[in-house]
Amino acid sequence: MKFGLIGKNLTHSLSPKIHKIILEEIGERGEYLIFDIDEDEIDRTLKNCILDGFKGINVTIPYKIKIMKYLDHIDDKTKIIGACNTILFKDGYALGFNTDYFGFSDSIRRNSIPYSNVKVLVIGTGGVSKVIYEFFKSNEGNEIFFVSREGRGDKIYSYDLLADIGNMDIVVNCTPRGMFPKVDDTPIPRTIIKKFKYAIDLIYNPKETYFLKIARELGLTYLNGFHMLISQAIKAEEIWNDASIDENIFSKIINRCYEEIF
Repeated sequence: MKFGLIGKNLTHSLSPKIHKIILEEIGERGEYLIFDIDEDEIDRTLKNCILDGFKGINVTIPYKIKIMKYLDHIDDKTKIIGACNTILFKDGYALGFNTDYFGFSDSIRRNSIPYSNVKVLVIGTGGVSKVIYEFFKSNEGNEIFFVSREGRGDKIYSYDLLADIGNMDIVVNCTPRGMFPKVDDTPIPRTIIKKFKYAIDLIYNPKETYFLKIARELGLTYLNGFHMLISQAIKAEEIWNDASIDENIFSKIINRCYEEIF
């Protein structure tokens, strides 16, 4: 079986190692390939994957939104979110899903971070930020705010106006700021981070971004994106193999990934 990942600047992707562990634990054989491509190569790459007999591929930055116009079918949740990170090839068609939603939900729940009746600040407005918004919107009593360069709207702040926000509960970084190799960068400063109780960074390389380092020093509960990455990969394999992975195997995969990769 063949699987893969479409994106840009994928040299440090952990996905091949994660999927190798998943396939071993579910007793399947397969290979997971990397497609580091330009935007004008998306359509051709999808068609080639179908011709080459791929079962499915993942999609990452910066193509989670752009990929959608090339798909034959998109499931309802993915349409609502407006971003796709998992494609199933079936009967010559490309079918789109979003397993980031499951990955974030699983990460939040397993790490005992509250997700109802909270005020949330989402940093960034790209594909993955849409997942975070949809997750918190679908749970009760949440207020969700965004930070973007444009900063338009009563719940969308520009970076230079962040000093005006009051205390909130959760801040989620959905930007690449702080990602390897620019590890000394942070999307928001310490003076803003201290206004929160929980800090989540969807980056997983490095393990502790400068943003999370500040959060730790300030005494916040903090979480990086590695658990989300593993969980969304497991959900993708369930879709590709049309199977449900047992909870015991699910937990074993997570533990192996932390021990062998992280």
